[in-house]
Amino acid sequence: MKIFDSFHTLLVLGLACSFLLIGCSSNSVRIDYNSAIDLSKAKTFEVSSVNLEDPISASRLISQTTRILENNGLVPSLEGKVDAIFELDHFMEERPNDSRFSIGLGTGSYGRSGGIGVGGSVDLPLGEDLIPFAVVIVNVIANDTLAWTATHSVEVDPDKSTGFADAQQKALKEIFAKYPFAANTN
Repeated sequence: MKIFDSFHTLLVLGLACSFLLIGCSSNSVRIDYNSAIDLSKAKTFEVSSVNLEDPISASRLISQTTRILENNGLVPSLEGKVDAIFELDHFMEERPNDSRFSIGLGTGSYGRSGGIGVGGSVDLPLGEDLIPFAVVIVNVIANDTLAWTATHSVEVDPDKSTGFADAQQKALKEIFAKYPFAANTN
């Protein structure tokens, strides 16, 4: 019974460590903001992209941002008075693949006068050496001050022709899930 309790305890501890490591490896939205500016009071907006190298993605992200803002009660500025200016940037980033598979062999002996052991391992990378990520940055300017900024990156599915666009749209959607919209809007 004592061996089962020790094994059960080690199993639970191992699973807890695994979940902790998985949680630490998540790629979350990074946000910074100026607490002196209340963005929930913004009613009008403008959207632009600072990326001039990829006008197709810039146009797609501007359209998606405009839809998100309008769905949350903001209206595009038509008369020059703007409560919030949304500046978008986007790019592709390649990161090293950290996925590896390890195989280990070992043998040992333990006796009354000491011990001896022999071991070895092989570390094999899994998949490609570099993984592409779509990075999206949203800067919000209010009162001529940077009021809110968010950055998010999503892994691109290289097997889909729309992989980069899909990753950008997912990143933008997850960024705006963290945006401080007014409570009485959609």
